[in-house]
Amino acid sequence: MQATLTDTTLRVTFDGDLLSTNIDALRTEILAAMAQYPSAQTIVADLTHARLVDSKGFNLLIASTAKPRTANWVSAPKTPRPTSAACSVC
Repeated sequence: MQATLTDTTLRVTFDGDLLSTNIDALRTEILAAMAQYPSAQTIVADLTHARLVDSKGFNLLIASTAKPRTANWVSAPKTPRPTSAACSVC
């Protein structure tokens, strides 16, 4: 995961899927990024490289906004790609 700050927007770019198997490490990285950039008012979650986000992954994104500092999550726009799944989240 990479985190960059532009003005008051923190962009969190995930390198891959957000799953129950890697959620603890991602949580630690998100909290570290939020602590490193306390002036961030908006957080953009860039899921371009994520092919799958399970319920724990969504919970991580939602729970991260419940920290003492208020944050607004925004989903980064991405170009749709073909998928074999019956349902996809864009």
